[in-house]
Amino acid sequence: MDKEAFKELLGGIDFAALIPDIQEILAFVAPTVQVLVMVGSFVMLAFGLYCLMIAPKEATYRAGYRFRWGMASLESWRFMQRTAGVIFSVLGMLSAIYMALFTRHLEDLGLMELMIQSCGYIGMQAALALIGCLVTNFLVVLRYDRKGTRRYTWKELFSE
Repeated sequence: MDKEAFKELLGGIDFAALIPDIQEILAFVAPTVQVLVMVGSFVMLAFGLYCLMIAPKEATYRAGYRFRWGMASLESWRFMQRTAGVIFSVLGMLSAIYMALFTRHLEDLGLMELMIQSCGYIGMQAALALIGCLVTNFLVVLRYDRKGTRRYTWKELFSE
Protein backbone atom coordinates (compact mmCIF):
# COMPACT_ATOMS: atom_id res chain seq x y z
CA MET A 1 0.00 0.00 0.00
CA ASP A 2 1.50 3.32 -1.00
CA LYS A 3 1.11 6.70 0.68
CA GLU A 4 -1.65 8.02 -1.58
CA ALA A 5 -3.73 4.86 -1.18
CA PHE A 6 -3.37 5.10 2.61
CA LYS A 7 -4.53 8.75 2.58
CA GLU A 8 -7.48 7.79 0.42
CA LEU A 9 -8.34 5.00 2.85
CA LEU A 10 -8.39 7.50 5.76
CA GLY A 11 -10.64 9.85 3.86
CA GLY A 12 -7.97 12.34 2.86
CA ILE A 13 -7.07 13.38 6.43
CA ASP A 14 -3.57 14.83 6.71
CA PHE A 15 -2.41 13.95 10.23
CA ALA A 16 0.69 16.14 9.94
CA ALA A 17 -1.59 19.18 9.79
CA LEU A 18 -3.14 18.18 13.12
CA ILE A 19 0.16 18.37 15.01
CA PRO A 20 0.59 21.85 16.51
CA ASP A 21 3.63 23.95 15.82
CA ILE A 22 6.34 23.57 18.48
CA GLN A 23 6.54 27.35 18.93
CA GLU A 24 2.86 27.43 19.87
CA ILE A 25 3.47 24.80 22.53
CA LEU A 26 6.58 26.53 23.92
CA ALA A 27 4.67 29.82 24.16
CA PHE A 28 2.72 28.30 27.06
CA VAL A 29 5.76 26.95 28.93
CA ALA A 30 7.05 30.22 30.45
CA PRO A 31 3.67 31.41 31.85
CA THR A 32 3.02 27.92 33.21
CA VAL A 33 6.41 27.84 34.93
CA GLN A 34 5.77 31.31 36.38
CA VAL A 35 2.51 30.10 37.90
CA LEU A 36 4.11 26.94 39.26
CA VAL A 37 6.92 28.95 40.85
CA MET A 38 4.38 31.23 42.53
CA VAL A 39 2.46 28.26 43.97
CA GLY A 40 5.15 27.60 46.61
CA SER A 41 4.90 31.16 47.90
CA PHE A 42 1.12 31.01 48.12
CA VAL A 43 1.20 27.63 49.88
CA MET A 44 3.58 29.06 52.49
CA LEU A 45 1.37 32.13 52.91
CA ALA A 46 -1.79 30.01 53.17
CA PHE A 47 -0.19 27.75 55.79
CA GLY A 48 0.84 30.78 57.83
CA LEU A 49 -2.66 32.24 57.71
CA TYR A 50 -4.11 28.83 58.59
CA CYS A 51 -1.89 28.62 61.69
CA LEU A 52 -2.88 32.13 62.70
CA MET A 53 -6.61 31.92 62.14
CA ILE A 54 -8.02 28.40 62.12
CA ALA A 55 -5.44 26.06 63.63
CA PRO A 56 -6.86 23.67 66.24
CA LYS A 57 -7.08 25.17 69.70
CA GLU A 58 -5.73 21.99 71.29
CA ALA A 59 -2.71 19.90 70.36
CA THR A 60 -3.50 17.36 67.67
CA TYR A 61 -1.46 15.16 65.37
CA ARG A 62 -3.73 15.88 62.40
CA ALA A 63 -3.57 19.62 61.80
CA GLY A 64 -1.45 22.66 62.55
CA TYR A 65 2.28 23.08 62.92
CA ARG A 66 3.53 20.10 64.94
CA PHE A 67 6.69 19.89 67.01
CA ARG A 68 7.16 17.68 70.05
CA TRP A 69 7.94 20.42 72.55
CA GLY A 70 5.10 22.57 71.34
CA MET A 71 2.59 19.78 71.75
CA ALA A 72 3.45 19.17 75.40
CA SER A 73 1.00 21.71 76.84
CA LEU A 74 -1.88 23.84 75.67
CA GLU A 75 0.04 27.07 76.27
CA SER A 76 3.05 25.92 74.24
CA TRP A 77 0.75 24.65 71.45
CA ARG A 78 -0.97 28.03 71.11
CA PHE A 79 2.35 29.87 71.21
CA MET A 80 3.74 27.57 68.54
CA GLN A 81 0.72 28.06 66.25
CA ARG A 82 0.88 31.85 66.55
CA THR A 83 4.63 31.89 66.01
CA ALA A 84 4.48 29.56 62.99
CA GLY A 85 1.60 31.59 61.59
CA VAL A 86 3.48 34.86 61.77
CA ILE A 87 6.75 33.43 60.46
CA PHE A 88 5.22 31.53 57.53
CA SER A 89 2.88 34.40 56.61
CA VAL A 90 5.79 36.84 56.45
CA LEU A 91 8.02 34.41 54.55
CA GLY A 92 5.21 33.56 52.14
CA MET A 93 4.46 37.22 51.47
CA LEU A 94 8.13 38.11 50.95
CA SER A 95 8.59 35.09 48.70
CA ALA A 96 5.50 35.98 46.64
CA ILE A 97 6.71 39.56 46.15
CA TYR A 98 10.20 38.36 45.19
CA MET A 99 8.83 35.77 42.76
CA ALA A 100 6.44 38.27 41.18
CA LEU A 101 9.27 40.73 40.58
CA PHE A 102 11.97 38.36 39.41
CA THR A 103 10.04 35.79 37.37
CA ARG A 104 8.94 38.31 34.74
CA HIS A 105 12.07 37.76 32.67
CA LEU A 106 11.44 34.01 32.34
CA GLU A 107 9.63 34.52 29.03
CA ASP A 108 12.84 35.78 27.43
CA LEU A 109 14.90 32.71 28.34
CA GLY A 110 15.49 29.56 26.39
CA LEU A 111 13.95 26.32 27.58
CA MET A 112 17.01 25.04 29.45
CA GLU A 113 17.74 28.40 31.13
CA LEU A 114 14.06 28.61 32.07
CA MET A 115 14.19 25.26 33.84
CA ILE A 116 17.44 26.12 35.63
CA GLN A 117 16.07 29.47 36.86
CA SER A 118 12.78 27.95 37.99
CA CYS A 119 14.59 25.18 39.89
CA GLY A 120 16.64 27.86 41.62
CA TYR A 121 13.49 29.74 42.63
CA ILE A 122 11.83 26.57 43.93
CA GLY A 123 15.02 25.72 45.86
CA MET A 124 14.94 29.19 47.41
CA GLN A 125 11.35 28.65 48.52
CA ALA A 126 12.26 25.28 50.06
CA ALA A 127 15.16 26.95 51.91
CA LEU A 128 12.81 29.64 53.23
CA ALA A 129 10.37 26.97 54.45
CA LEU A 130 13.22 25.15 56.20
CA ILE A 131 14.39 28.39 57.82
CA GLY A 132 10.81 29.06 58.96
CA CYS A 133 10.63 25.61 60.57
CA LEU A 134 13.99 26.02 62.29
CA VAL A 135 13.17 29.49 63.65
CA THR A 136 9.77 28.36 64.91
CA ASN A 137 11.25 25.30 66.61
CA PHE A 138 14.05 27.38 68.12
CA LEU A 139 11.62 29.90 69.58
CA VAL A 140 9.47 27.14 71.10
CA VAL A 141 12.52 25.40 72.60
CA LEU A 142 13.78 28.74 73.91
CA ARG A 143 10.51 29.52 75.67
CA TYR A 144 9.27 26.06 76.78
CA ASP A 145 10.91 22.94 78.13
CA ARG A 146 10.20 19.42 76.89
CA LYS A 147 7.20 19.05 79.20
CA GLY A 148 5.59 22.28 77.97
CA THR A 149 6.40 24.33 81.06
CA ARG A 150 7.33 27.94 80.39
CA ARG A 151 11.00 28.63 81.03
CA TYR A 152 11.10 32.40 80.94
CA THR A 153 9.07 35.37 79.97
CA TRP A 154 10.59 37.44 77.19
CA LYS A 155 11.41 40.25 79.65
CA GLU A 156 13.34 37.85 81.90
CA LEU A 157 15.18 36.41 78.94
CA PHE A 158 16.34 39.69 77.40
CA SER A 159 16.68 41.90 80.51
CA GLU A 160 20.07 40.52 81.56
